[in-house]
Amino acid sequence: MNRKTISRSALFLTAILLIGMIPFTAAAANNEYVLTSINHIAALSAVDVKNTTAAVLTVPHDYPARTVNLAIGLDIQYDTEVYASATATFPSAAPSTAIVDGDPITMTVTYQKKGSRAYYSTDYKVRVVREKLPPAFEGTISKKITFPGTVRFTAKDFTDLYRQNGGSKLVAISITGSTPSFGKLKIDNAEYVLGNLIRLEDLEAGKLTYQATAAGTVSFIVKAYQSGDGLNPVGAVTLTIESVAPHDTKMDIKAATTQNTPLQFSSIDFADIFKKETGQTLSYVKFSLPDKLNGKLYYNYGASTNYEGIVTSGTAYSASLLKQFAYVPDPAFLGSVVIRFTGFTDENIGFNGSLTIVVSNRNASDINYKTEKNSPLSFSASDFNKKSRETTGKELSHVFFSLPAASNGTLYYKYESVSKYGSLVRPDIAYNVGKEPLLDNVDFVPAKDFAGSISIAYTGYNVEGTAFSGTIKITVEDKSFKSKYKDLIKKYPWAADALQYFYENGMITDESLKKFRPNSGISKGDFILLVSMAFDLEPAAVDLPATGKKDWKDFFGSKEWKKWFEQFDWDDWEDLFEESDKKPGKKHDDRKDKKDNGKGNGNGKGNDPKGKSSSVFAFSVNGKAVNNGKLNNWLRFMWALSSKSMLKCSPKSALSRQDAMVIVYEAMKEAGITLLGGKANDLKVFKDHNKISAYARDPIASLVRAGIVDASGKKLDPNKSISQIEAYVLLYKALQYQNK
Repeated sequence: MNRKTISRSALFLTAILLIGMIPFTAAAANNEYVLTSINHIAALSAVDVKNTTAAVLTVPHDYPARTVNLAIGLDIQYDTEVYASATATFPSAAPSTAIVDGDPITMTVTYQKKGSRAYYSTDYKVRVVREKLPPAFEGTISKKITFPGTVRFTAKDFTDLYRQNGGSKLVAISITGSTPSFGKLKIDNAEYVLGNLIRLEDLEAGKLTYQATAAGTVSFIVKAYQSGDGLNPVGAVTLTIESVAPHDTKMDIKAATTQNTPLQFSSIDFADIFKKETGQTLSYVKFSLPDKLNGKLYYNYGASTNYEGIVTSGTAYSASLLKQFAYVPDPAFLGSVVIRFTGFTDENIGFNGSLTIVVSNRNASDINYKTEKNSPLSFSASDFNKKSRETTGKELSHVFFSLPAASNGTLYYKYESVSKYGSLVRPDIAYNVGKEPLLDNVDFVPAKDFAGSISIAYTGYNVEGTAFSGTIKITVEDKSFKSKYKDLIKKYPWAADALQYFYENGMITDESLKKFRPNSGISKGDFILLVSMAFDLEPAAVDLPATGKKDWKDFFGSKEWKKWFEQFDWDDWEDLFEESDKKPGKKHDDRKDKKDNGKGNGNGKGNDPKGKSSSVFAFSVNGKAVNNGKLNNWLRFMWALSSKSMLKCSPKSALSRQDAMVIVYEAMKEAGITLLGGKANDLKVFKDHNKISAYARDPIASLVRAGIVDASGKKLDPNKSISQIEAYVLLYKALQYQNK
């Protein structure tokens, strides 16, 4: 019989009903087995329904949803030689969505036989179920351990390889194979009998272990059992255990104490030393104590005698507890003792090391150093040699260092930068006087942004081999402006960046800040000095042919200004402020300040404080042109101020806000900084713009346009005295503009 497959989607079926292709009169129920198969796009395969009206569709085990909409993606097949048509619908009272592993839903098939005009129907019951897979146990388990040592298994080692699927939970395992000569499996500290069941709760309790006694590799077969069936394993995996000898390293840690004085392990950073030596993270340590310890090694040791217990060989001690250890020498013991240890990673890989403790009756006084935050510090062999002579009476031969915690800093050998140095200092290497590696080449570099005090223990040996112990105490100071002057910053947060800039560039000092009066005025002479230095406008002795003046101090004609200028030692501009403070009658704090300390003052010409800047220019004196006069840029700056009649008053007179802006503007011009010309409209943002003097309008407008003068304020107060802190902020903004 010729058969043909017909596919219908629920959307198409719905359209049929809407346009009336099926007669209005209901089809008679004839209940014939019309369909030959039913399928759905979510199902694994079609279901044969030749002689039944019940169908069970199976979706994959990993089908993501809990329901299936049968109206979308449904396929039906029927015999086209018998039936002219067959369509599937879902009654309006019945849902088209089936719940996976739930009850069946009703699907009505309406059909028409060939040669007949009558329509009939058959109801099918369609159920959707999830694929039932058996549980599975697949994969491999690999462990590596350093002997002598023990690896402890967890339940996760086995449950990670078990898939329950349609079965039950994992409840037990068994292990088969052969017990090797170099190790054995144990359950609850007793030797495991191969083939016996091991309950899941015993695995969760960590009772299954493997004890390695020598090197070798062994493989076992592990079988898994599900709940309700302890006879038939679900599957099997291979368990491979490799035991290796611990790695030898150069971890020979040196430490020292004095007679009858405990050595606290808090001074020894085992974890950091282990990390630097092996690149691994220390998990636990086992000690191998010598026959003659000449003392006792305690854990959980306190200052009193209430310590917890004595350390024993072969016992694993967590790395986090080592700082609570202490070696207590016998009262009469003097000499050295070597304690060997093996440090282990989380993967039970061991690395050998040793701890040499020197007990002497010689303890040197502290070596004290200071450095600033983020600044390297070099050790001096002479400091250690002095301690050797004081303590032992002999010259120093060499020193061993304990390493500081990485969070505090690092000891380097031949340090130049964090990316360029000879090597890291090691606790097992002697740093010598007179031969490599030289003690003089050891540097301490504080951890980034670390500030505070740290102690580094060292053991020194004199030329006769006599040992002594000592401590290097390092204070790392935070001398940053914002750290030292928190109260000032808190009170004037809007000026913080400006004050810090001038502090870091030496134009504000700790000494000057003692006399700093932020809200007090600043004199005109002081501000001109400050601006001149900030923009590197340096005075020079030059000929002034047009004026007939041979000394620039006579240039302005004002006796007050001449007297004021003569008090400074202009021949050494770099020391100007320092020198000026030696003169009587000086009270303004700025003169303690020094010029740029090498961090840049933004003049675009480098930071050489001795550099001169002269050029050829022409200007008018009393209406007469002065051509080709080689004048220093500072003189041109001062002439510009003089031409605006700004030097007619005393240099000690208070400086107005508008004059401060003009001074900054003229200094920027002489420093070669290009400013866009301001416009009258730039000044109209200030309610009191009409109070600005004519000579100051263009300079201030240019500063406003450049963003150097803040235009967000309601008033400019041009004739009001500018405060010291306002003056610094104005100058700072100008320098920042220059650096853009």
